[in-house]
Amino acid sequence: MSPDDCYLSSVCVDRTVSEQLLNKDDRPMLLLDQLREESARISQFTRFELRFVEDPPIGPSVSLFVGNLKENLSQRLYERVLLDKLGEKCRWDSIEVIYYESGCLVLNYHSSEKAEQAYELLNESIFMNKPITALLLPTIHPQNLPKGIQPLLVFVNLKSGGCQGVDLIVAFRRLLNPFQVSVHMFSCVSIF
Repeated sequence: MSPDDCYLSSVCVDRTVSEQLLNKDDRPMLLLDQLREESARISQFTRFELRFVEDPPIGPSVSLFVGNLKENLSQRLYERVLLDKLGEKCRWDSIEVIYYESGCLVLNYHSSEKAEQAYELLNESIFMNKPITALLLPTIHPQNLPKGIQPLLVFVNLKSGGCQGVDLIVAFRRLLNPFQVSVHMFSCVSIF
């Protein structure tokens, strides 16, 4: 592997996900120090990622997890509920999977801008007196995992220990991964 096979990007996941490709002469620590001077909050939500050149920066599609819906509805009813919340301008390109028993599904968008708009709309929406859960999911490329490396999947019960699970998940998101990912995201990885 040579330096030409990779590129460095700065990803900020404050309210939306924004990515900035860095030049070869950019220094991450200097950029992070500059961000800290401008905004402590943004510096907490900024990550630097090393990616392979052959992978497109945004990928072919963006996955949006939608949860906290009523269980065991038909696909047509889930689509109707989501269209009421999103409108035709933020309509998804495809539905990847529906977990009927849990009342959640994963939508695919070919445009990251449309996915971010849908994310914002759904996070502000309520269905049957419950807030809708929306999460932009990362794309895992198992072919890029080095041999002998196994990703760690951590389950956290938010209500355990007098709701201390919430503090734990916030700490995990800050330290490890800003996304709460699930078994669905790891389905393409053979061992985890």
